[in-house]
Amino acid sequence: MGLAQQLITLLSLLSLLLMCAFGGSFVLGVSQAKDYLNQQLGVHAQDTATALAVALAPAVAKADRAAAESMLEAISDGGFFSSVRVEARDGQMLAERVTPLRVQGVPSWFMQWIALDMPVKEAPVQDGWRVSGRVRVASNTGFAYQRLWHDTYTTFWWFAASWAALCLVAFGVVRRALKPLDEMQAQALAISDGKFRVLQDIPYTRDLRHIAQALNTMSKKIEGMFKSKLDLICKIEQEALLDPLTGALNRAQFESRVHAWLQQEEAFAHGGFFIVRLSGLAEYNSQHGYEAGSELLRQSADCLAGMAERLGECLVGRLGGAELGLAVSGLAPDEAKLLGIEISQRLYSICIGGARMPLAGAHVGIGFMDRSTQTVSTVFAEADMALRKAELKNNFGWHAFDRKQLEGGLVMGASAWRRLLTAAIELNGFRLYSQPVSACADRAVLHHEILARLIQADGALIPAGIFMPMARRLGLAPQIDWLLISMGLARMDVLAGTRGVYSFNLSLDTMREPVFVPRLSARLHDKAALAPYLCFEIPERALFAVPFVVQELMARLRPLGVRFGLDQVGSDSSTLHHLKTLRFDFVKLGGALLPELEKQMERKFYVRTLCDLAHDVECQVIATGVESDAQMALACELGVDAVQGKAIAEPAPMREL
Repeated sequence: MGLAQQLITLLSLLSLLLMCAFGGSFVLGVSQAKDYLNQQLGVHAQDTATALAVALAPAVAKADRAAAESMLEAISDGGFFSSVRVEARDGQMLAERVTPLRVQGVPSWFMQWIALDMPVKEAPVQDGWRVSGRVRVASNTGFAYQRLWHDTYTTFWWFAASWAALCLVAFGVVRRALKPLDEMQAQALAISDGKFRVLQDIPYTRDLRHIAQALNTMSKKIEGMFKSKLDLICKIEQEALLDPLTGALNRAQFESRVHAWLQQEEAFAHGGFFIVRLSGLAEYNSQHGYEAGSELLRQSADCLAGMAERLGECLVGRLGGAELGLAVSGLAPDEAKLLGIEISQRLYSICIGGARMPLAGAHVGIGFMDRSTQTVSTVFAEADMALRKAELKNNFGWHAFDRKQLEGGLVMGASAWRRLLTAAIELNGFRLYSQPVSACADRAVLHHEILARLIQADGALIPAGIFMPMARRLGLAPQIDWLLISMGLARMDVLAGTRGVYSFNLSLDTMREPVFVPRLSARLHDKAALAPYLCFEIPERALFAVPFVVQELMARLRPLGVRFGLDQVGSDSSTLHHLKTLRFDFVKLGGALLPELEKQMERKFYVRTLCDLAHDVECQVIATGVESDAQMALACELGVDAVQGKAIAEPAPMREL
């Protein structure tokens, strides 16, 4: 029983005791009033009998019945007496008046309970020293009943109203005094969920005020500890991943992520690879100081990072010294050459026009990545060979390595991709596949991730990881996402009897569409029965690019039962700060993270800490790209809740689920 219930129970018992005390005094008061009225009725009857005996003496002496009756008539008209009787000395009745007992407005049960006496008093009629007759008077109890009932009724309801008001006031005071307890309970639950609230309205009750102040202090300290832990993790992560001078990936991480790209069959097919070298940077540092050279290198890295934001799936890193690297997924050879020209032009603006002192030159070597035929060392070697040829040209030249293997196949130009994707959108030229996500503990399927395949003219299927980067570049991603969601919902209607939970991936371009969130919300309100079986995976970059859209999407769809996941976590350590505010149901580690775990201890620390923080806010962690039992065992050992990849199951058509 809670404190509020205990206090209310105690107040109820006290009020019952008070009621019992009043009931006793009430009954005693009524009894005393009854005795008093009986006494007064007797006195009134006696006084009237005595006065009447004196007044009737002449009429009785003469046996004048008319005078006696006239006087009795006057006495009885008021109705205060039930009977008045005059008798002669010999007992003969001379006159009598009887008034029936009529009591109005008094319940019979009250009269039976009170039962007032009807006193009969008499007085002798004197004729000198001789008694000539006798007068008998009986009081009428009707008026006494009415007066007693009125007083009793009024007193009872006055007490009842006072008692009810007292109870309401007492309960209100208790409720107000204990109201802060509910707020303190909500604060404690919020702290356990990772939300560090502070009570603004401090209770006026001293004991509760001390507890509230202690909770506020605890909340602030835990929040500080949580923030310090996150900051430490982010710092360690940045030191392990990023180059301290430029803020780009260091060489080890850059190579590791390029290698992961080449291993991901679902997400990568080909792309462009660029090595940028600021020629003569050593001499520049000697002449103008290291700070000037470092500033030039930072500006060049920022230039590549800005281009990466525009291009979508990209990696920017510092390879060492004066060399920077840029990897772009889904880039065709002709597009890579155009990008190489743009990089050269921008570097020229930085090194000649924007720098305080001009640099001797900057060169760009362009290579090509192909998952099926290349390794990381081959990619670097080819780009380095192209860089050396670029250095033989002018001071700001570029050169692309020529590889015959990239001709044909999936390596198409932008116009060819546009035709293929536009036709697929118009003709529903996509096929839905699905891959299960299984729990580490018992291998139970938590949900299925919907994977799309683009159908080519010859019937060949292209994975989404290959055509979606090009769709984003061409501005077609929102249309494709909406088409895939519509196809998935329709398929879920068909599979109503064996319905599972399905997750859909949302692209950043789709979330930037102003009409997307209202449109999706309206669609799911129409299909509310499907909402509890839906998950939407939001890209990590959306947290920084469109944070308010993410919040609006989750606020609109969560009440319907839709769940949300954060996809491809691990590229930005600052994502950890969002876990305690946005309340994702699960987060998915990027596929490039697992291969790194086998080699780098700092990445293991990052994943273990991420799992601890996620579990603190009741969020599951899912490892993707699991291709072996060893990787699965390592992921589960670090605290991951579920896994997804070829080691669990290959993607299968949705109709076969």
